[in-house]
Amino acid sequence: MDQGLQIFRNDVVSQSLREFGEDDRQNGFVAIVGRMLEEAEEFVDFTPCPYRGIGTRRRNLGIDGYSIDEADGSFRIIIANFYGRTEPDTLTQTSAKIEFSKLTNFIDEALAGHDDHLPADEDPATDFSSILLHHKQSISRFRLYLATDAILSDRVRDWPAVSIEGIPAEFHIWDIQRFQDALTSRSGREALTVDFTEIVDGGMLPLTEN
Repeated sequence: MDQGLQIFRNDVVSQSLREFGEDDRQNGFVAIVGRMLEEAEEFVDFTPCPYRGIGTRRRNLGIDGYSIDEADGSFRIIIANFYGRTEPDTLTQTSAKIEFSKLTNFIDEALAGHDDHLPADEDPATDFSSILLHHKQSISRFRLYLATDAILSDRVRDWPAVSIEGIPAEFHIWDIQRFQDALTSRSGREALTVDFTEIVDGGMLPLTEN
């Protein structure tokens, strides 16, 4: 990994660990990537709704946030896979498939009206499940995102589009390299001078090893 990417990833990991404290590192990462995806103009008005659980037929479910595109009726939904280690992990085809399966299972359960497994009312994931069911007939497309601080294996193949309850679904993997490429390209700066103050008040702090 080149130095520019290492610095970028260190900043992302560091801020993720500090966002809500060490005990909530996963949600800290979700908050950071949500802002970055907004900065990259992939998401508008990102709403976090972290959830992991078990649905019908013992299926693993997972989701971390969403954005509704009013312009085209599409739903952009994200699941995050945060490692947070000093050295980056590699995201494999198998790992990506597991995470995407959690997300598609969550959507499938919501569209079928299965909500017994969800938390009490007013939980963000429960609210979003209700939104999915309510808008089932008007959703034009699902754009599903897997965000990670790992580096995508070069053996990972493109994910073919599928349908969930008859609604087209496409898959997008955003590893740490893609985040850096998108944000530095948009800012017009070199990789070593990304201005994180545009994403997080006060910028991102350097990573310190324990």
